[in-house]
Formats: sequence, structure tokens, C-alpha cells
Amino acid sequence: MAASARFVGQAGIGTFLSLCRPARIRRLARPDSEPLVALNTMLAEDGAALHVPVGLDAGVLQLISIATNAPGRATAFHPRHRVSLSRGARLTLVEIAIGEGTYLHNPVTEIDVADGATLTHIRLQDESSTAYHLATLYVAIAANGTYDSFSLVLGGRLARAEIHTELTGPHATAHLNAAQLLTGTQHADITTVVRHAAPHGTSRQTVKHVLAGRSRGVFQGRIEVARHAQKTDGYQMNQALLLSPDAEIDCKPELEIFC
Repeated sequence: MAASARFVGQAGIGTFLSLCRPARIRRLARPDSEPLVALNTMLAEDGAALHVPVGLDAGVLQLISIATNAPGRATAFHPRHRVSLSRGARLTLVEIAIGEGTYLHNPVTEIDVADGATLTHIRLQDESSTAYHLATLYVAIAANGTYDSFSLVLGGRLARAEIHTELTGPHATAHLNAAQLLTGTQHADITTVVRHAAPHGTSRQTVKHVLAGRSRGVFQGRIEVARHAQKTDGYQMNQALLLSPDAEIDCKPELEIFC
């Protein structure tokens, strides 16, 4: 197996971008309750640590992961990434995963968006048709912060993205948007948990699927509203276009309100 990451951005970006070891990562992740996160925690050897200082507009960065399998044997890699935006910082992060052969890609990403910061996160998963891509993301958004994401799923025999998002401060905003274009016998699952833990939070989720052949798409979306999270505004929509009588879509929306 060979795996690499490439970063592209404005001049001086290296002052706040580095490779990281798991010991440096703040523990947003929950390995005690997520088996794949536990596996990543045990086996992770590297990843990217990105920190944007107070008030800085860091422009656009690309994080590109390229994987190939070792001939004749099973291959897996477990990168651990951390993205941290300080107060008032801005960043557009474009994350691309591609590869060849049969392997397991099990990335875990922890994201902190501080007061008034804005992260635009674009994810493209176009890995080998025989690869297994199982990603877990944890996002914490402070007061007046914004996390705006879009994921496009094209590749992988089995693909899953599980996104845990918590709006920890008032007037925080989360946009979790995704599209899946599947064919053959592909199976792709998008699971989201959005927790409104503070008042006046706004969340938007729009997930769309185009399914051909015998492919199967899954969307599980859960919105949780804490007791003190008054004036919460949450929205969720899932749509699918089936191009074959053998294609399948499974949808499981959930809403839990304590306020």
C-alpha cells in the first residue's frame, strides 16, 4: 500500500499546516462508542493537522489522499486529521480521495470552528470500485460560527460517511449537503447526527441520490434539540432518482426535541 497527502494553498500556508501524530489530537472523537473510530485510534500513524489563526482568511486548501493496495495481500490505512479555526478565521478546504485496487480507507477527522469562524468543506470521494471507504467526521461549532459542507460520492464498492455535528454556541450554523451517484453493485451510506446544544442555532441538510444498476443508497439523518436550545431552526431533505428497477434507496429521518 502507498498513501500520500498533498496540500495546495496560498503562500505562507506552511506556518499553520503540518503532519500530526494521534497524540496531538483533541478528543472530539468517541472511540468507546464507535468501532471504526476505535480501530482508527489504535492504528493511526499519521494525518494532517491544520490550524488557522485568529482573524486569518486562509483561502483555499486541497487535501488529496491517494491509495493503492499491495499486490496479493489485504491493505488498510487509517489517517487521523484535525482542522481547527480560531475566532473569526476563514478557510475553504477541498478534500479529495482517490485510489486503485482493493483496500480499506478509514479516516477520522476532528473539526473545531471557533466563535465567528467559517469553514467551507468540500469532499470528493472517487476511489476504486473495489475499495472500502468508511469515514467518520466530528464537528464542533461555537457561537456565530459556520460549517458549510458538501460531499460528492462517486467511487467505492462500499462507502460510508458518518458526520457528528454539534452546535455548541448560540447562532451557530451547520450546512450538511451531499450527493451520491452510484451504479453497478455500489452501496453508499450517509449518516448524520446534528445536535443543537445552544439557542438560535440553524442547520440545513440536503442529500440527493442518483442510482443505477443494482446500487443502493442510504441516508440516515438525526436532529437533536437540547432542552435549552430555544429558537432552533432545523431542516432536512432527502431525494432520490432511481434509474433501474433494481436500484434501492433507504431513508431514515429522525427528530428528537427536548426544548
